[in-house]
Amino acid sequence: MSGLARVVGLFLLCAGTGQAAAACSTGNAQSADFGAVGSVALGAAAQTTSTRDAGIECSGQALQPWEAQDTYFRVTFSSANAGLLGPTGDLLNYQLYASADRNNGAALIPAVPLDLVGQGVIDALGLLQSASGKAMPLYLAAAGGSNVAAGNYEDAATLAWEWRYCTASSGGGVCSSYDTGSGVTTVPVKLVVQNDCSIAAPDLDFGTAALPSAFAVVNGSISVTCTKGSAYSVGLGDGQNLAAARRNMRSAQGELLAYDVFQGVSGIRWGSVDTERRSSAGADVNPGPGAGVGRQVFNYNAKVYADQAPVPVGRYVDTVLVDIAF
Repeated sequence: MSGLARVVGLFLLCAGTGQAAAACSTGNAQSADFGAVGSVALGAAAQTTSTRDAGIECSGQALQPWEAQDTYFRVTFSSANAGLLGPTGDLLNYQLYASADRNNGAALIPAVPLDLVGQGVIDALGLLQSASGKAMPLYLAAAGGSNVAAGNYEDAATLAWEWRYCTASSGGGVCSSYDTGSGVTTVPVKLVVQNDCSIAAPDLDFGTAALPSAFAVVNGSISVTCTKGSAYSVGLGDGQNLAAARRNMRSAQGELLAYDVFQGVSGIRWGSVDTERRSSAGADVNPGPGAGVGRQVFNYNAKVYADQAPVPVGRYVDTVLVDIAF
């Protein structure tokens, strides 16, 4: 904008008004709550949330343009815990932004004042152009790729505000009155991490045989990655065709072929209740609580029961649910 155009614009804005009252004040802020997030989702991607009121509200109309040396609107951020602090001492990093698109220029860096005028935030929000009053929102992102224990994560984000802007003109583009102030607000930030697991369970294939007694024992494994620090157990459902306390595969014609899955190399049935379940402490690889990374492996052996009568030729299938309980 040229110098001439700027003077004309200012004159038109002020002409016939003389004074345009505006005022900002600080007060209680709304909390920013990410809600409940499973550890797997948190590890895979950043989580976002926002709060409509960061504890500062302005009403009235500020006069434009902003004067580089004499007017400003700044905020300085500090974190009570240097992140979201969990029950076991884990810290979950998060970032505050002054704009909805969460661009780096609008990021609030601890102890570094952010110029909301220079970033265009004030004008974009219309914060100083509202007759009824308008609150300043904030936008947040919790870092993806995090590996933390389950629980409640909390922080107190302290925001120190400073402002000075023109509220009245004496004519000729000269500001005669300013609204100048400062204040401190605190935004509670919360996120709940829930226990979760990712499961890898490859298909179990007995191959082909002429008689039930001719099928070989199949050895396999199920691997899981569960929330850091979690104690859990892994169960196997009874499949879709349980009969006489045995799992069964079914053919398209409805014929049943009995089989079962056993823990490790033992003859102990791997099921879904009581001692049939397998605990994380009993994993064959990496036993103990979940680590949030890597894999804990549970081996099994599976057999077609040899004591059953021959069945018609066909393709026999079943589906078994793998479940994890914390």
